[in-house]
Amino acid sequence: MGCLQSLYNEKELNLSQSFREKLIWAAKGLDSGDRLSYLAYQLYPYLMEEMKREEANHNPQFLKAKKYLEKIRWRYNVGSVWGWPFSS
Repeated sequence: MGCLQSLYNEKELNLSQSFREKLIWAAKGLDSGDRLSYLAYQLYPYLMEEMKREEANHNPQFLKAKKYLEKIRWRYNVGSVWGWPFSS
């Protein structure tokens, strides 16, 4: 979550208010015990919209956050797929 925190704190990026609110929502969810995979699943579309909004997709902080969320989502999907055949 450190890359998302640095993304929120970066003043040069001019993030939209809705994306800032989603980042705060994710941080509160993490503090309240929500699963990181759930938060990444919810936050990823908003990150992609924010990257499309301006030329932010060339910013290394956006790319780092995107890779981080994709990695968490990938782990969740693999865990779900491999857990399904072995459940009774």
